[in-house]
Amino acid sequence: MVLVVGVESSVMRTRILNGELVARLAISCVGLDLASRADRRYVNRHGLVVVEDILHLRPGDGTGRSSPRDVAAEALEGAMRRSKLEAIPKIREAVLEIDRIEPSPILDAAVPMEPRPAREPAVRSAPADQDLPEFETNRLQVQSVLDASTTPAERNRLGQFATPMDLALGMTEYAKGLLPPDVPVRFLDPAFGAGAFLSALLRAFPDGRIESATGYEVDPRYAAAARDLWADTKLDLRLEDFTLATPPTAEKQKPNLIICNPPYSRHHVIPDAERERLQGAVERVCGMHLSGLAGLHAYFLGLADAWLAASGIAGWLLPSNLTDVTYGEAVKRYLVERVTLLRVHACEPEAMHFDGVLVASTVVWFRKGEPPDNHRVEFSFGGTPANPVSRRLVPLAVLRGRSRWPSSVRLDGASHDADPTLGDFFQTKRGLATGDNRFFILTADQIDFLQIPMDLFRPILPPPRNLDADEIMADELGNPLLSRRLFLVDCRMPEYEIEAAHPTLWRYLMSGKPTVGERYLCRDRSPWYVMERRPPTPFLCTYMARAGSGHGRPFRFVLNHSKATATNSYIMLYPKPPLERALVADPALARRVWLALRMIGEEDMLSESRVYGGGLHKLEPRELARVPATPVDEVLAHLHLGPAFDEDGSH
Repeated sequence: MVLVVGVESSVMRTRILNGELVARLAISCVGLDLASRADRRYVNRHGLVVVEDILHLRPGDGTGRSSPRDVAAEALEGAMRRSKLEAIPKIREAVLEIDRIEPSPILDAAVPMEPRPAREPAVRSAPADQDLPEFETNRLQVQSVLDASTTPAERNRLGQFATPMDLALGMTEYAKGLLPPDVPVRFLDPAFGAGAFLSALLRAFPDGRIESATGYEVDPRYAAAARDLWADTKLDLRLEDFTLATPPTAEKQKPNLIICNPPYSRHHVIPDAERERLQGAVERVCGMHLSGLAGLHAYFLGLADAWLAASGIAGWLLPSNLTDVTYGEAVKRYLVERVTLLRVHACEPEAMHFDGVLVASTVVWFRKGEPPDNHRVEFSFGGTPANPVSRRLVPLAVLRGRSRWPSSVRLDGASHDADPTLGDFFQTKRGLATGDNRFFILTADQIDFLQIPMDLFRPILPPPRNLDADEIMADELGNPLLSRRLFLVDCRMPEYEIEAAHPTLWRYLMSGKPTVGERYLCRDRSPWYVMERRPPTPFLCTYMARAGSGHGRPFRFVLNHSKATATNSYIMLYPKPPLERALVADPALARRVWLALRMIGEEDMLSESRVYGGGLHKLEPRELARVPATPVDEVLAHLHLGPAFDEDGSH
């Protein structure tokens, strides 16, 4: 089969790579194989140069490994990286709307089309064992109507993800126990929405104790609905951007209770000028220097410092990965130095509290004021704030010395500070990023069909989902003995030398230069097809896992006897010099080390990972290096390769 497709088109001044998109659909969704790819150029009658992709496809295994929607999402996300700033919101909206797009009609009228069921707006509810007061029933109805009248893309842009009542009530009840019982409550919600936290406040505190309640809301529709809903209460709702509002100067006018689910808007949707304003404002208010990668929720947290009264209580609902990402370092310093951090409750990753948000949630409580000496912070996990699955107290001094928390602080009370870690024995590096796996990685049949010499390739492991076993054996040439053997283009010569010495490879590379060569990774390389250096290593680890999936261990350690390298779907563990010398002296040691790696506890691996919604965990190389490695240390104890040795093996 031969398909001729225009290489690219422009939509909203954004390059759409048509040829690449069609090839992905044919290979990933239909299960065809790409035999070869070339381009054709000509001048049309309008004098414009037209470039077409010529795709030669042949029958493959017929297995579709991806859905068309997945391919569309990847194409749109790639387009977003190439687009102008003004086009990003529209492209992001298209990504969020993919599931709502109906499939194209089937031309054969004899094949009936089944309509997709309409999506019902999510109706949020309070705990089943509690009777709902009328005002909460009304709020839920208003919330459902507002959510149904707004596209997911628009809610995502504004960070509008309403708080479930069970979580709002749990946060408010806990805050009630932190306030002295005779102190009147001056309440503030900087991101009011329909008023989930005000509803919880009215249920947790008697009306006579609430002195004032203030809310800020930037969306006129939510503000108008909330004013009608809470007209009979003390609510002072202001249709205003909280980040532009002026805080009270008198201490008695400042709120002593702030509870907030701040807008979860990623940094991509914050205009540059607005980001610079927010960064400067937060630094002036509380000294927190946030990087340009910070989301809007971090700015809300910093700016609220000027509003909270001395000894006042704040409860914030934040994404769990805030303590993992780079910009989270500034937030953590604020929490351990500028205020008294009281408690951090990590919600279970499997509990998706918010529609459309793929990150787990963490609730943070603190008191305005410097922490006392020997202060300890309560960490809890799972269940509800009132009844967590586990909890423990952690000295504040320990948190100040940690690069990541709370996931790096074990909830079972164990301490790993003195334990050897994987970083004591290995250098951990992510596998190589090719820029386009489907172009640079070929099967042996494809290489033979293109008549490219095999010595211009090196073996590479397939993705973890396609890996037959966790121990990879090799043939006499060092190629992995797998059912699907893959090879990576490995040529560092300049184009003119390749054209002269290896014309078949040159033609293949030139077929991808107009498209693949312009990709972000490729265009910054010289030449554009040269890969980073990632020599093979005996030990690899998958970097992504889903806990409790029922498919065995969430993270897999792989023993690689072959000369195959790996892509960035793996973390490569390179033995440090002492261990490397020991492996050379005793090759059988590699298998004993691998078996020891497999004995590392699942909890130890998960505790260092970043957690996302639905129980998805990811490990970066430096996080894998922090994983306790006691089983490995025990295997190597007689060789004295532990952390007492420097990298060169000396004491």
